[in-house]
Amino acid sequence: MSKNSPFNYSPVASTGGGGGIEIITNNGQSGAITATTTSGIVVYEFTGAGSLTLPTAVGNTAIFMVKNRHTSNITVTFTGGQNADGSTSITITSYQALQFISNNTNYNIF
Repeated sequence: MSKNSPFNYSPVASTGGGGGIEIITNNGQSGAITATTTSGIVVYEFTGAGSLTLPTAVGNTAIFMVKNRHTSNITVTFTGGQNADGSTSITITSYQALQFISNNTNYNIF
């Protein structure tokens, strides 16, 4: 995550296997973020407009949870032509939440 990003990183818990839970929020500011996490659980909370690009699904064991707590839609895109359930971008509408889990080729939405 860039130091110039409006998003805050907050490690909430850590497990012995190197995973853990991270909560990242944009504190009501607009902005884009590119995820880099490859393991554990990551919660992205958008309280302002924004977008998210997930890292490659290949070898990625992370669970990405995305919550939109804003009136603007959030767009989630994927690296290297990958997709989620066949779509190259996903729109998360106001107050909706989705989870993304890699199948080692692309992402599945839960």
